[in-house]
Amino acid sequence: MYKIYTKILCWPERHMPKILRIIDSVFNQINGGSKNKWIMRINLITVLMIATFLQVSAAGFAQQLTLSKRNVSLEQVFQEIKKQTGYNVIYFDSQLNDQKKLDVNFKKTALKEVLEYCLKNQSLVFAIDEKTIVIKKEDKSIFDRVIDKFKSFDVYGTVFDDEGNVLPGATVRIKGSSKSIVTPSDGVFAFSEVDESTVLVFSYVGYRTQEIAVKGKRMPLKVILISAKSDLDEVNVTFSTGYQSIPKDRATGAYAIISGEEIGKKISPNLLERLEGTGSGLLVNVGTPDRSLTQGRDNFTIRGTSTINSEKKPLIVLDGFPTELDLVNINPDNVENITILKDAAAASIWGVRAANGVIVIESKKGTYSNKPQVNFSSVFSLTGKPRLDYRKVLNSAQYLDLEKELVDKGILPGQKSAFSIYPLPLTTGTDLYMRFKRGAITQQQYNDEVGRLSKTDVNEQYQRYLLQSPFSQQYNVSISGGSSITRNYLSASYTDEHTNNKGDYGSRMVVNFSNETKITPKLTFSAETFVSLMKQENNGIGLTANQPGTNALLPYDQIVDANGNATNFSYKAKVQTLDSLEKRDYLPWKYNYIDELANADNTSRSLAYRLTAGLNYKIMPWMSADLKYMTEREFDKTRNYYSPDTYMARNTINTYTVATSHVRGVPIGGILDLNDAEQNNYNIRGQLNFNPDLGAAGRLDAVIGAEFRETLFSAYGNRAYGYDNRLLSSTPVNYTQVYKTADGDAKVPYILNLNNRKDRYASIFGNFTYTYKSKYSLSGSFRKDDSNLFGASKEFRTVPLWSIGAMWRVKDEGFMAPVEWLSKLNLRATAGYNGNLNKDTSPYLVMQQSGSNPVNNDPYGSIYNPANPQLRWERVQTYNIGTDFSLFNSRISGSVDAYWRKSLDLLGNVDINPTYGFTSLLANKLEMKSRGVDVELSARAINAAGFSWTPSVNVSFNTNKVTKAYFQQETTSYYTNTNSPKQGQELGSLYTYKYAGLNEKGNAMIYNGKGEKVLADLVTFDEKDLGALQFQGNVTPPYFGGMSNTFTYKDFELFTLFTFKAGHKFMRPTANEVFKLPYTRLAQADLANRWRVPGDESKTNIPAIDPQHTGTFRYIDSDYFVEDASYVRWRDVTLTYHIPVKKIKWSAFQMLSVSATGRNLALWTANKEGIDPDYLDNLSLSALPPSKSIVFSIKATF
Repeated sequence: MYKIYTKILCWPERHMPKILRIIDSVFNQINGGSKNKWIMRINLITVLMIATFLQVSAAGFAQQLTLSKRNVSLEQVFQEIKKQTGYNVIYFDSQLNDQKKLDVNFKKTALKEVLEYCLKNQSLVFAIDEKTIVIKKEDKSIFDRVIDKFKSFDVYGTVFDDEGNVLPGATVRIKGSSKSIVTPSDGVFAFSEVDESTVLVFSYVGYRTQEIAVKGKRMPLKVILISAKSDLDEVNVTFSTGYQSIPKDRATGAYAIISGEEIGKKISPNLLERLEGTGSGLLVNVGTPDRSLTQGRDNFTIRGTSTINSEKKPLIVLDGFPTELDLVNINPDNVENITILKDAAAASIWGVRAANGVIVIESKKGTYSNKPQVNFSSVFSLTGKPRLDYRKVLNSAQYLDLEKELVDKGILPGQKSAFSIYPLPLTTGTDLYMRFKRGAITQQQYNDEVGRLSKTDVNEQYQRYLLQSPFSQQYNVSISGGSSITRNYLSASYTDEHTNNKGDYGSRMVVNFSNETKITPKLTFSAETFVSLMKQENNGIGLTANQPGTNALLPYDQIVDANGNATNFSYKAKVQTLDSLEKRDYLPWKYNYIDELANADNTSRSLAYRLTAGLNYKIMPWMSADLKYMTEREFDKTRNYYSPDTYMARNTINTYTVATSHVRGVPIGGILDLNDAEQNNYNIRGQLNFNPDLGAAGRLDAVIGAEFRETLFSAYGNRAYGYDNRLLSSTPVNYTQVYKTADGDAKVPYILNLNNRKDRYASIFGNFTYTYKSKYSLSGSFRKDDSNLFGASKEFRTVPLWSIGAMWRVKDEGFMAPVEWLSKLNLRATAGYNGNLNKDTSPYLVMQQSGSNPVNNDPYGSIYNPANPQLRWERVQTYNIGTDFSLFNSRISGSVDAYWRKSLDLLGNVDINPTYGFTSLLANKLEMKSRGVDVELSARAINAAGFSWTPSVNVSFNTNKVTKAYFQQETTSYYTNTNSPKQGQELGSLYTYKYAGLNEKGNAMIYNGKGEKVLADLVTFDEKDLGALQFQGNVTPPYFGGMSNTFTYKDFELFTLFTFKAGHKFMRPTANEVFKLPYTRLAQADLANRWRVPGDESKTNIPAIDPQHTGTFRYIDSDYFVEDASYVRWRDVTLTYHIPVKKIKWSAFQMLSVSATGRNLALWTANKEGIDPDYLDNLSLSALPPSKSIVFSIKATF
């Protein structure tokens, strides 16, 4: 056929009629083998089928039927057949909906004739198998199929709202099939090769669902959805508890849903950062902003804290199972949505791990009956230079002036180090002034050198040689799709980042795959897996050289001299001493920052993988069974190699070298530290799901099940001396010999770390939600946990936890119909118990390895945990009332929740009789109450043609009070410690001394309980004088939240995010213990304004440097340094351009967008000093506040 048209008729292949191409493909299939063989096979199969059919059907055709009726339906005929013959007739109701009524008159008519008559012209056929008749749709002939194919056509168009704006996010599906699409930013939709009977269904939350038959319609379609006049259509909106998905319109608990679209508006590779400011009740502390790939940054809470000494982090549930993995292992672009479970009704099904709330993460999955879809995104981020100027320290001139005063008052030079027989080396400024005092240099020489040093700023070289502007890049690609019985999703993500520190680098590779397959109509198999590979190179010096210590760089130090040569610093002893030791066969003992950066070789690697597999069997239409298994493993390996050229290796070798005999306790060579950790988690769960529709009696959603969980953790670490990185070999060391070294008698440290832990849990659980008349919902849950954490006592080992809740859809009541401005009003109330645990304690006496015996270097142990047979779970009782509402045709919507919690049996350190061998015991002796309010509001403020504005805000309030604190210490030092629980006060309560100014000698004064001025460092101060203290507030913010705005104009979108914290306090860092300067070297900028001469007490509050008054802790803990910690941070602004690929006919793309983001653009603080309350600089700051950054990204869908 192909040859006739293309060769004989010279008809190009692309113009060959579609019908002929299809017929030609059929003949090609036959011609693939011997045509004679095909004919023989067809004949043989036909004979066998006929013989089989005759045998099976003979008895059936012998049956007879008598029936005479007019206008009878097929269903009635089938019922009569069953009645008279006993044969079952199987059919689908949908097959009979459009069939014609019949007039029948049968009298002892054969069953075959009856069926042929009734099904004539009905597009139905029948088959008889034993005593069963199967009715099915008539299969179309190949010719009919070709004709249908020829009749198919493409349908496409755009979805608009009732104000003429394009409507992105609308769902368009073909009625009667699972094929659907979601409109992109331009509202365009398209389906190819649909038949003329197709009906399209258009839906969008808050709008009326609309159906359009495409037959006879002219393309493109312009579809306008009308805003719903009543409540939002929430039937298809669900939230996940991890065990089940509950429709939003039947939920009684407090929760927040963060969609994948919201998560995608931010560009950080760390999921935690993307959660900041997105949901009420969720407080996120970012920590190190330049290290998105660093583990251990999971610092966040839900509705404050409900414990004091136990686990404070919320439970993380990933794809239905709890995970012990760090959130950094999760690719944020692979997240479909996140549900935050806040109250008992929402979270109590997770039992003892739910007291701090639950974060349920659901990964993206494929879609049934969808063609493969490819998504790609790329992100490049560039951040400004680290803000070294944020650190408030003395400049070079001020530091030189301070050193001069300290020398004059005998504080400098310092005494010899407690760890060395040699005096500490003198700083340049101290040495210079002492040479002047000795007459070694003239006043002019001294002044000239001071002038030169005063103009030197170490920060310039610090920025150039040790720090850098961070940058990172991300690449994500995914492919998804499915057939009618299976769906798949595969994604891969690669991220690398260079941090503030030169020499530090991180990378992450994450691969995700999910599959769901309908093995049979009743049995479904599902599996999800991901693998995460991470690498960290920690070779940078970073801020460690700018922190207190004998190795700290001074303001006038230079890393590289004027000739471009790296400077060698003498930190161990005076330079003359080190030079003489080198001549006595010691290794070079000076520190060089440039060389250290080049020689560093410190690497951490992590491999984590997770596999979840499950079977779901539909027992009945309303009941199914789940059997699921999860395993996740993580392997962490840290390798720190100190080559022979590094200061650490040289210093260690020299430290254990005998000065007289030159015997070395540590051989020359490198030093290798290895630390390996492994974590294994297993979980198996059996669960029954019930979803019966009870008709007028209501609707029930319930689960019941049991699960077993085990977590194992092991770690090993050791050190090898004399390590050769090329030969991979080390040298044995004598750990028992005492060496008479330059630092005195010493033994080579034996470093070996071992750690093993196994925890097991067994649980039964159940949860139900019952809804009556779609207006009244009642929920309940129950869980009982058992664990090996609490020994063998059944009294304390198990704990039953429960919750109950109710919801009323008030707006659906008839009496609310006149209130047209109110679109929705739901009222909710819940109560229940959650639980918490502490893995660091035990009911048994526990011993741990504590160190090495100083005599023979053998390890020795100590009592880690005293026996406590009454140890039990912590429990949290929670009450919640809330409302969900929307106004003015759903243009404004929101929710308000108020909650009260009572924490019982909290673990706290209780002082005990020291004659027992311990001074304190962790016991269940504390109680605490907390309360709060969560508010979420969003609006479609402007929705005009071509322009829209959607603001959103979430605000949270949380406070607590310790109601029982047994054996509380009534001392000022206990109260000024913000970590100490104080009965009747909040956790984190800030108490300070009352500052009374400086006296005429420049000494700091405070008020005692009688209102008298006393010296702040008074030795005889009464520790029990609580009247000397004043309550200032709390260091934890009671108010926090986020504010976002989304503006759209045609194909442009602008997104902004502000976060805030308010109502809390912090202590402003200030100068502390100046007499320790020989050991700390750094000095706060406050010292520039210190008291110098009488009369300064009226101009400054910074005390004088007085060797007789060196104690400063009551002064720095006084109310003079209390600051308001409230702030508003402009976190993000993103401008996105959605390229109209349909308009410009870029057919390769379904969606294409480019965006530019500015991050950390501005900060408003309530304190006048401009201090960022999240980054307080007490001179030990390891992370600087975030610098401004710019991010470029591109996203495409094919």
